[in-house]
Amino acid sequence: MALGPRWRQLTLTLREQTVGGRKKGFYERKSPCARDWWAYDRAQMNEACDVLDSIRVGVDQVCLDLASYLGRGRGRGRPRRRCAGDLAKALLLQQYLGDSNRRSVGSLKLFSEKLGLASSPGYKDVERAYGDPDVSVVLLGFFDLTVGAVRGVRDFAIDGTGLSTSVKDNWESYLFSGKRRYSVFEKLVCVVGQRYGLVSGFRVLDSMHGHESPSLRPLVEEVAEKHGGLGLFCGDAAYISRDNCEAVAGLGGVPRLYPKKNTSLNSRGCRAYQDMLLSFIHDPQAWLEEYHRRYVCESTFSSLKRRCLQPLRRKNPSRRRQEVLARIIIYNLIRISYATWTQGLKTTLKNNPETHPK
Repeated sequence: MALGPRWRQLTLTLREQTVGGRKKGFYERKSPCARDWWAYDRAQMNEACDVLDSIRVGVDQVCLDLASYLGRGRGRGRPRRRCAGDLAKALLLQQYLGDSNRRSVGSLKLFSEKLGLASSPGYKDVERAYGDPDVSVVLLGFFDLTVGAVRGVRDFAIDGTGLSTSVKDNWESYLFSGKRRYSVFEKLVCVVGQRYGLVSGFRVLDSMHGHESPSLRPLVEEVAEKHGGLGLFCGDAAYISRDNCEAVAGLGGVPRLYPKKNTSLNSRGCRAYQDMLLSFIHDPQAWLEEYHRRYVCESTFSSLKRRCLQPLRRKNPSRRRQEVLARIIIYNLIRISYATWTQGLKTTLKNNPETHPK
C-alpha cells in the first residue's frame, strides 16, 4: 500500500480505537491481585502513631537542616511568639485530625509529648501560621523529605482535581451536572508515583478554570530531578500534545497520554508523539494496560478527599494554598505508613523501632 493511503488508514484506525477505548467491554478483563489483609490491618492499627512520629522526626530534621535560613528577612510587624517547627507541627496535626483552630489547641496539649513540642501554640498562632513564610519553608522542605522516601520510583501518572471551599460543593457534580451554581474550588494538578501512590509534585492553579496541560512540563522536570529519572508517564486526553510528549521523552520517560478523537498522526518534528500513537494503533490492549495505570491518580484524589472531609477553611488564597500543601504532606505520610507495613518500604521518617515490621 502506498504511503498516502496507508497513512489515512492509520488515522482512521486511531480514531476508531480512541472512541472504542472509552466504551464498556473494550478492555480485556484482568484477574484481581492478591492482598495481604493481615498486613493491611496492622497498617491501620499503627497509622496514627506512624504519622505523629513522622511529623516529629521530619519537621525536626528540616528545621535542623534549615536553621541558618529560618527567621531571615523578617522586617517590621508582629514578632513570632512560637518557633516555626512547632507551628508547622500544629498545622500538620490540625490537618490530620480535621480540627478547627480552637479545637486544635486541645489536640496539641494532648499530643505535645508525642510531637516533641517546645511550646504550646494558641489558636491565633495556628491561624497566623498559615501565612508565615518560615512555616511555608519548613512544610516545603518536609514535602521534599516525604518524596525522598520513595526516590526509587520511576513510573508516574498526572491528573487534576478541585478541592472545595464549601460543604455544598462537589467537584464531580460541578463538572458533569447541567446546573452549575456559583462555586469556588482550588484546582490541583498532581503527579503521583504508581508504586506507592505518593504525590511527588503538584501545582495549585491560579484559577479553577485554568488549563492543566501547561503544568505538565514543569512538574515532569521537578519529579525527574527528585527521583533521578522517569519511566512510564501516564495522563488523560487533557494533557496530550507534542510539547508534553517531548518533555517526557526528553527526560528518558515513555509517554502514555490518551489521544483525542481528532488527534493527528503528524509528528511536526516530535518523534515521541508519533511513536506513542503508532504503538497505540499496533497493540491497543498492551498500550491501554500501561495507560490505565493512571488509576493511581483517581485513587489518590479519592483517598485525599475522604481523609480530609472538611472543605478548605482558609479565606485568604495564599493561606489556602498552605492548607493544600499541609494536606498533601499528611496524605504522603499516611501512604508511607501503609507502604511500610504492606510493601516493606524502609524510611528514616520514623525512629520508633517497635512500630516497624520485622
